[in-house]
Amino acid sequence: ANCFNEDSQCTINENHAKECPKTCATCDVCEDLIDSSICENKKSDCADNHMKYVCKKTCKYCEDTCNDVASNELCKSHVSRGDCENNEAVKRMCRKSCNFCEIEQC
Repeated sequence: ANCFNEDSQCTINENHAKECPKTCATCDVCEDLIDSSICENKKSDCADNHMKYVCKKTCKYCEDTCNDVASNELCKSHVSRGDCENNEAVKRMCRKSCNFCEIEQC
């Protein structure tokens, strides 16, 4: 699989997410998911949930592996619809709300 160039497939193709765990952020590796220089330039935005997710190394957010990176409202909506069980993107974005706080290893 061409992981680097196909990150848009992560949320719609479960096999792609399994084949490309770093690109799809399906395991707990302390690294920035986008170019670290971009993260450095936006370091003042580290309080933003999206930044905590895509720039977790730069934002020093590696220790807290059990959190929701999507908004509380969005995660609550996914939980109420039962999306935690069958949507890999929801499992990663709403880990705390979905009760998926165990660490996955690559």
